[in-house]
Amino acid sequence: MRFRHFAPSGASLLAALLATAGPVAHATLGQPLAAPTAGSSTGKAVRRQGESPAYSVQESTTPAGTTVRQYVDGTTGRVFAVVWQGPFLPDLQQLLGDYFQPFVQQGAARSRTDRLLRRDDVVVHSSGRMRAFSGRAYLPGQLPQGVSIDELH
Repeated sequence: MRFRHFAPSGASLLAALLATAGPVAHATLGQPLAAPTAGSSTGKAVRRQGESPAYSVQESTTPAGTTVRQYVDGTTGRVFAVVWQGPFLPDLQQLLGDYFQPFVQQGAARSRTDRLLRRDDVVVHSSGRMRAFSGRAYLPGQLPQGVSIDELH
């Protein structure tokens, strides 16, 4: 019997990796923060040093140990930024929503371990290696007034 060698593309490899990460977050970038669902991840609202009244932070930890912080506009209630760090990638399709496909398609612009999507409406940067992943996604036009992306980490 002959076996064919299968080499998945970068996009399909990323999709397969994300499919194994399990549920992570409770909201999608650009959408209102939703209530936690049973069995998804532990979540709590946290006040962070330097946080302004313009936004709040919803922090959750996946079952795999990755911390996800969602920054929520105090006026609109929508998630304007997401930051993650941990041993496994979170479910980026869930976190990025409509921005996931452009990220996967254009993200190969750097490398397998360092992906970047920079457009006028969204910036996504994900990097890492085995058991050490981090990233940030935000909507430049939806940052609350007086909030700098540099203060979100």
